[in-house]
Amino acid sequence: MRLKSAYAGMTIIVAVVASLALVAQSRRDWQQGICRDVTTDSKVVSLYSSATASGNTVTGSTVPISIVHAYYVVEADDMIYIGAQRLRWRWSKPIDFTINRPIRFAVEKRDLYLLDEQGKEHKIELIKRIAKEQ
Repeated sequence: MRLKSAYAGMTIIVAVVASLALVAQSRRDWQQGICRDVTTDSKVVSLYSSATASGNTVTGSTVPISIVHAYYVVEADDMIYIGAQRLRWRWSKPIDFTINRPIRFAVEKRDLYLLDEQGKEHKIELIKRIAKEQ
């Protein structure tokens, strides 16, 4: 009997969390813009060296440690926004957008939210706002 009530409690918690996420997403001030560019940049920040000894022979290797970012340029009516996403794993890919196509986005403080072509929301860091000349 206790197991059923625990399951019911967990189901209610999951439902509440899911509904709160939907409410937060729907409250964003979504805007229409154009995806102007998506680029990646890799910077070597350090080197990892290792060595092994076998008898009188020492072998070693050095591997570069890199930080990779994807940069997104979104053009709105009066502003151009540039956002950055850190790609933490070597198999991580930038968000899939078609350049010069419409994109839905929202700006909240230092965050830029992008909706990809499948409708999935992505939160990235807003690094620059450029006012367009009128």
